[in-house]
Amino acid sequence: MQSNLKGRIATLLATCLLAQSAARADLDPTTHYFMHGNLIGDRSIQIGDPDNWDVALDGLNGTTDSGKLTVRPTEYLGEDKALLGTWDKRKVTGQLAIYGPPIDLATYEDSAALMFEVNVVRLSSKPIMLGMDCQYPCRSEFDIRRELKRYPKNEWATFAVPLNCFTLNENAEDFDISRINGPFLLSTEGRMEIAVANIRLALLPEGDPGCR
Repeated sequence: MQSNLKGRIATLLATCLLAQSAARADLDPTTHYFMHGNLIGDRSIQIGDPDNWDVALDGLNGTTDSGKLTVRPTEYLGEDKALLGTWDKRKVTGQLAIYGPPIDLATYEDSAALMFEVNVVRLSSKPIMLGMDCQYPCRSEFDIRRELKRYPKNEWATFAVPLNCFTLNENAEDFDISRINGPFLLSTEGRMEIAVANIRLALLPEGDPGCR
C-alpha cells in the first residue's frame, strides 16, 4: 500500500478538484477542518506527547507537557493562517491533531482525498505518521516521510491522500470511516519543523480509483 500511496500522491497534486472559496463562512464541517487560520465546526486542535496526549492550544499557540512539540501560528498567503509545528530532539513522539464530534465520511471513501497545504522547514529522520482517528484506539495511519522528502524545503505545496488509502490500510483492519472524530493527525519521534494550512477534503477526478 505504501508504494501505491506514493504514486497516488504524485497524481493528486496535479489533478484534485476542490471547492475552496475564499474565506466562506458556510464551509461544511464534514469536509473542511481548518481553513484560513480557523477551525471549522465544533473542533479543537490538540497536541500531545507521552506525558499528556490532550493539551489544548491557547488560540493557535501551545507546547506539550514535555516540550517535545511547540505549535504557533505562521504566515500563509501573507497572513498568519497556518500552524507551524516544531518537534524538538527529545526521543518521544509528539502529535498535532484536530478532534471534534464524530463525522461519517463513508460517502466520500472512494471519491475524495484528505488534502492540506504543507511547508517543510526541517524533515524528521524518523517516520512521519499521517492518520485519522475513529475514536481511539480505532485509527489508520501510515508513514509519509518518503513522500514529504520529495518536496522543496521552505516552500508551500499541496499534499493529498485518497481517503480509501486509510480504509485499505493493511495495518488498520478495524478502521471505521463512518465515525471519524480525528480527521487529521500528524506525529513523529524525530526533530522536525513543518507548517500546515487549509486541511480539508478534495474531490478525486471522476473515475479515479484512489488506492483501489
